[in-house]
Amino acid sequence: MQKIKSYKAFFIICCTIILVCLALFLKAWLPSSRKVAMSARNEAGLRTIDSLMLLHDTITAHFESVLHAEESRLTHSASSLSPAELYWGWKLLYQRSHLFKFDYSVRYSQRMLSVARSMNDPVRRVEALSFYGYSMARGGFFTEATEIFGSIRTEGLQLPDSVLASYYIYGGRMWHDLADYDAIEPYSSRYKAIGNDWLAKALPHISNASDRYYIQGKRLMWDNRLREARPYYSRALALTTPVDHERRSILLSTLANIDVRLGRHEQGTHYYIASVINDLRHSILETVAIRALGSDLFHNYHDPYKSSEYLSLALKCASTFGTRYRVNSMGSLLPVVEAQKQHSDRMRRWIMLLSTIVLTVLILLLIRSLISGMKKSRQLEESKTLLQTSNRKLDEANRIKNKYLGHYMDKASEMTNQANDFTVVALQKLKLKQYDAVATLLEKFQRTRDKKQMTEDFDATFISVFPSFVDDFNDLMTPEGRQEGKKPGSLTPALRIFALIRLGITDNNQIARVLDYSFNTVYNYRVRIRNKAKNPATFEQDVTALCI
Repeated sequence: MQKIKSYKAFFIICCTIILVCLALFLKAWLPSSRKVAMSARNEAGLRTIDSLMLLHDTITAHFESVLHAEESRLTHSASSLSPAELYWGWKLLYQRSHLFKFDYSVRYSQRMLSVARSMNDPVRRVEALSFYGYSMARGGFFTEATEIFGSIRTEGLQLPDSVLASYYIYGGRMWHDLADYDAIEPYSSRYKAIGNDWLAKALPHISNASDRYYIQGKRLMWDNRLREARPYYSRALALTTPVDHERRSILLSTLANIDVRLGRHEQGTHYYIASVINDLRHSILETVAIRALGSDLFHNYHDPYKSSEYLSLALKCASTFGTRYRVNSMGSLLPVVEAQKQHSDRMRRWIMLLSTIVLTVLILLLIRSLISGMKKSRQLEESKTLLQTSNRKLDEANRIKNKYLGHYMDKASEMTNQANDFTVVALQKLKLKQYDAVATLLEKFQRTRDKKQMTEDFDATFISVFPSFVDDFNDLMTPEGRQEGKKPGSLTPALRIFALIRLGITDNNQIARVLDYSFNTVYNYRVRIRNKAKNPATFEQDVTALCI
């Protein structure tokens, strides 16, 4: 039993070690195990993005319905509104929609330009053309955009600072977008320099502190002076109003870009996440934040699954907005991420298949071992039970032997004493030649050893050792085979024969000598009684098991 327990323990320990090794193998190879740890704050931000992604279509559909309703109201109210009111209405729609869909930004800026021309208002015309040219640049139509800005004439006009600021800011951003799009030297550097010149011209006309910090930081960033640029963006962000969703999105994504380029990946990821959350909540589809976050998760956090989700959303946003060059830029990274994701999926399937096979084999081996152990344990239990039964039988046999031995030793001692007394008296009588007295003495001695008395003594002794023998014996018999003594405590001849069989004396000659029966008498009794038993085939074996 101890060996079996040790074997079981050894096998279980081996299985545990193998399972631990398998778990470590899975940990080393599964894609999820190679992910770089992320701060709890950023993990919470990703969960917020995931929840907003589920509502993205609903949010954009609602935003578009609001734009349609406002456009319909302006169109139907055009005759009742003054040109200035109509121009202002189209301007508000442009500002709300120019990062939502390219078609809307172009249409509403063209409506502004149409109203400005009908008013013959050069100030509004410059503003409308600035918006229109910037919208074309956002859509990737850089040739048209440069032509539009080239057609704007500001000389000799008394333009307010707000219009001049918009003109130079949008013009500078157009050249910067072109430098980002046409990243070939020396053209890219030339476009960056032109953009910075335009932004420098905007600074004298900017009164808003947040705008001023933003422009100063933007010029420094395009000069690749990132550490100097970052404080300006931080100040601009701190001064941005909560309702200025466009400016917050730009500032957050730019801060993220700067931090990542400076090696502050965790902080950069935080700003990317904040920018994406802002974009998703306010239907800003013309954005670089979601694409940059997907790239960041792939390259810095080694998470192709989450990266694929965000890049797919970025592609969807770019397609919905209609930004051709943004859609094209997705083609360079998304296939790489998808390939890595598919490779990881294949690895995961193979590893899961391998682990399933290994675990199945281990479980089968464990089951087989347990079944084998249980069989051996059951065999030992059966052996133990058999040994206990044998011990009980031996104890019972010893008890019977001791009792019979003690009884018949007393009888032998009694007979010896009687014989000694008889011998002494008989010798005295013979010396005195009292022959008649000797004959009388012999008759008296013979009476003390009467056969009937010996039989009664055998019955009494056996019943005292096996008090339930008669009842148990009769339970083995059919009604016609039942045996009852003439009086309580006595046995029938058949019962005496089977009493000796119960004591282990099975030879007919021995039984005949002990009971002073003939051989044929013993044989006939055994056959006749066995035939009247309920189970003749096992009757005598059943008798030997009585009274245990």
